[in-house]
Amino acid sequence: LILLLPPFISALGFYQMVADWGREKVGSGRLAWGTFGLALGSILAPIIGTFTIAVYPENIGLLRQSRNGSRWITATAGVLFIVVGFFYKFGAIFAGIPSGVIGGAAAAMFAVILIAGVEILARADWTPRNIMVVGLPVTLSIGGVFLAADVYANYPLIIRELITQPLVTGPFLLMIFFLLDKLIPARFGLRR
Repeated sequence: LILLLPPFISALGFYQMVADWGREKVGSGRLAWGTFGLALGSILAPIIGTFTIAVYPENIGLLRQSRNGSRWITATAGVLFIVVGFFYKFGAIFAGIPSGVIGGAAAAMFAVILIAGVEILARADWTPRNIMVVGLPVTLSIGGVFLAADVYANYPLIIRELITQPLVTGPFLLMIFFLLDKLIPARFGLRR
């Protein structure tokens, strides 16, 4: 269950990002339904023998670059990929694409996501307290990657995973610090 938290948290950010690009207002109801759909898909996907559902940043970057957000085009492409999936020759064509081409395309897509995230962060109200709530989880999650293996070798598996996986550690710590921020009154000169 804890491993599903990062995709859900990132999905909320992606929903907001796409709404901003389309100049749409996304209320809490739409976010709740989007999260519900993601959860339902993650529950039903293993029943049919596939992985859990996630909002992939590559698709969000492609949406930004193509400027095409039509649901019909997305659904048509999905059906097309399902049909093509039954013919292994098409898979061989995609497998034959050089890794440098795939890497270059991926770098461009992730650059779009990075800058869009920076745009969202630029609109935030950066009080000293907010900087602590966001900065500590980011720093601690990235820092866990650089720990020597003998530091956490004797920890239980769940703790090792929390320490060494920034995509798990970051959202987990962010939720904890966010809840602490809401529960602990502003003191010591740190305003909200």
